[in-house]
Amino acid sequence: MDNKLLSIVVPVYNVFGYIAQCIDSILASANNNQLDQIEILLIDDGSTDGSSSICDLYSKKYKFIRTYHIKNGGLSNARNYGISKSMGEWIVLVDSDDLVPSNYLKRILGLIYSYGYLDIIIFSYQTFINRVPEINNEENEIKEISRNQAFGSLFKEEFLSFAWNKLYKRELFTDIQYPNGRLYEDLATTYRIYDKANKIGMISDVLYFYRTREQSIVHNIDEKSLHDIVLSLIEMEMMVKKKYPMFVDRIHNDILNRAIWYVHYIDNHHMIKDEFYVQMGNIITQSSPFDYRIKTRIEIFAYKYIRPLFKLIGKQYKSLR
Repeated sequence: MDNKLLSIVVPVYNVFGYIAQCIDSILASANNNQLDQIEILLIDDGSTDGSSSICDLYSKKYKFIRTYHIKNGGLSNARNYGISKSMGEWIVLVDSDDLVPSNYLKRILGLIYSYGYLDIIIFSYQTFINRVPEINNEENEIKEISRNQAFGSLFKEEFLSFAWNKLYKRELFTDIQYPNGRLYEDLATTYRIYDKANKIGMISDVLYFYRTREQSIVHNIDEKSLHDIVLSLIEMEMMVKKKYPMFVDRIHNDILNRAIWYVHYIDNHHMIKDEFYVQMGNIITQSSPFDYRIKTRIEIFAYKYIRPLFKLIGKQYKSLR
C-alpha cells in the first residue's frame, strides 16, 4: 500500500453502540478527493460485543480503511499497534466512542499543507454526553509555541495531556510508546512527545468531540487510577528537574495533591498499605506546609502530627469513598 499523508488510528474495544457513528463522522469530514490521502486504521482490541464485525464491514467497503484484530491488551497496546502499522507522514488518534466535527479532515489536511514544518499541532475540543455540540467552524490563526509553553499547557485544563486533540508527525513515535497496562497513559506519554518536538503549534479551533460516559476511566477514580497518575507525574518530574526547572513547583504540587488523595483512598477503603502507600506518605512528610494553600497545609500538618485528624479530613473526600 502506498504511503499516505495522514493516518487516523482508532482503537476499538466493545463500543458496538458508538463505533459506526465515530467512523461516519470521520468520513463525512473530508471531501471525496481527499480520501485518497488518508488511511483509517481500526484496531479491534479483542472486542466481544460485535464491534469487530462493524469494523470489518467498513474495511470491506472502503479501500483506505484497514481493520486489525488483536488480542486484548488495553488502549495503550492498541494505539501502539496502530501507530506501528501506520503509513502516513502524520498521525491523529481518535477514540472509538468519540466524534469529530464536519470540518475535521478538511481542517487537519489544510493544517498539514500550510504548517508542515511543525511537528505537533494542538487543537481544542468540546465534551458532550448525547447531543453533539454546535460549533463555529471559523478557522483561527495558528500560534507557534515553545517547548516550555507546551509543557505549561500540560498544567492547564483546556489542553491537558490528551492524545486525541493533537496532530503528530509520525516520526515522533519512533522511540516513544504508550505504556502498556497503565491508566491515564496520555499523561505518561505526551510530555515525552513535547520534549522530542522541535516546533509546536496551537490553534483554538474545536476539532474533536469527547464523549463523557459514566464508565469512562476519567469518571472512575480508584486505587489503580491514582497509582498510575502519581507514577506518571513522578516520571515527568524527573525530566522537569533536568530540562524544565520553571515547572518543578507546579508538578510537585500536583504530585503532593495526588499523594494525599491516594493515602486517603487507601485509608477510607481499609486496603493493604503497601510500598507505594509508604512512598506517598513520604512525599507528604517531606513537603513543607508553608509552600501550599491553607487546606493542603492543614493536611500536611495533620499527616505529620495528628494522624486521626488527617483520616477525619479524608472521610470528607466524597470521590474517595
